[in-house]
Amino acid sequence: MLAKIEQLLQKIEGLQAANAEELEALRIKYLSKKGAINELMADFRNVPAEQKKEVGSHLFRTGKSYGTFATSYPHHLSGTCIPQ
Repeated sequence: MLAKIEQLLQKIEGLQAANAEELEALRIKYLSKKGAINELMADFRNVPAEQKKEVGSHLFRTGKSYGTFATSYPHHLSGTCIPQ
């Protein structure tokens, strides 16, 4: 599971959106009910108790990384207002 999380984190760190539509598509891909981050959260239930702290830490970092990406974009998309 750690490998999946790290792979997703690398994808998130490389994300870019040219406009509000692309940003919304990325939000859906990563944060929706069937999104990549939510899937990992669901898989977290199956992690052995002794690994939960480490895996949880990585999972939290991934979610936080996407949040940082998404909240920084309204400032970069000139003339676009994205509701938060």
